[in-house]
Order: sequence, then structure tokens, then C-alpha cells
Amino acid sequence: MKHQVQHKLLSIRRKRKQINEQPELRGIIADPIQSDEFRKDLFLVRPLENAEKGKALQLAWKVFCEFESPDYAPEGTEEFKKCLNDDAYLAGIRYYGGFDEEKLVGMLGIREEKRHVCFFFVDGEYQRLGIGRKLFKRMRQDFPGRTITLNSSPCGLPFYKALGFTTTDSEQTVNGIRFTPMAYK
Repeated sequence: MKHQVQHKLLSIRRKRKQINEQPELRGIIADPIQSDEFRKDLFLVRPLENAEKGKALQLAWKVFCEFESPDYAPEGTEEFKKCLNDDAYLAGIRYYGGFDEEKLVGMLGIREEKRHVCFFFVDGEYQRLGIGRKLFKRMRQDFPGRTITLNSSPCGLPFYKALGFTTTDSEQTVNGIRFTPMAYK
């Protein structure tokens, strides 16, 4: 079974690369990963062990720099970096990871006592493959029926709305970090 999944994933990656390199093929070659049948078996999602938290924070920094930082003032980028290295800030966060075999490709961190998602990142090469949705679904298993909050970056708003989050206030900027408060009930 594992070999079949690996073969499907390689085939999907080849087709996606071909579509990305030849934009005129978009719409002609179907993107097979859009099928839930493929997505459900490709990636493992589970709570992270303490020893894996460092890799999760490295992934958060990598994705932040690629997708978020360009929209932020330098002060916001420095503030985010500071949070990643602040033991007091990181205390009490439960982490979940999404894996492509052994490679960590997605992470979600939630403050257990407040039920507030403070980190939610998926590697750029793995976005739109269902990993974020699987991470959220797995986390919800541990917090059933509870309201979950987060502060969405401008880039993340469409994704969070698609998950069912609603905005609870307008966009704000604090210490250079732009965000929109949201809740999932």
C-alpha cells in the first residue's frame, strides 16, 4: 500500500510540475490531487513529540518568511522571530504535524488553556493538498465542541474562512504583526 501511495504522489508531483512550467496546460490536464480519494492517504497527521517541536518552529519560520513577511513591516518580522525563540511564549502550546513520509510539511500549534491557534503553517510546496485541513480536523478531535480562536494573517484569511472560521473584529496591527481575529464555533 505504501508503495502505491508513493507512486501516486510522484505521478501527481510530475503533473503539477508540468502544469506549473506550462501554464497553457491549466484546465487541460486535471489536477489529480483535488480528489479527496487521493488526499486522504497521502499524508500522516499526528500530535508532535517534544523532540519534534524545534523542527515545527523551523518550518513556521520558513513559511512565514516566504508568505507572510513580505506583507509585514520589519518590526513584524522581528516580533514573529522573537516569539519563536521565547520559552515563556511557547509554553503551553500543543503541536500537531503533517508528514510526507518522514518529512514535516505542516504544523499547527494551539494554546490548550485558551483554545487559541497561534501557529498554523504548511510548506509552500505542499499547500492546497489538504494538509492544513487535516491538521485542523485532527486538532478538533482533541477539542470537540469548543470554540477555537486565532489571529489570521492577511494571507491566511481565505483558508480560515473555508474551514468555517468567522471574523470577530477588523484587521489590526500590533508590534508590526497584521492580523484579523477569528473564531470557529
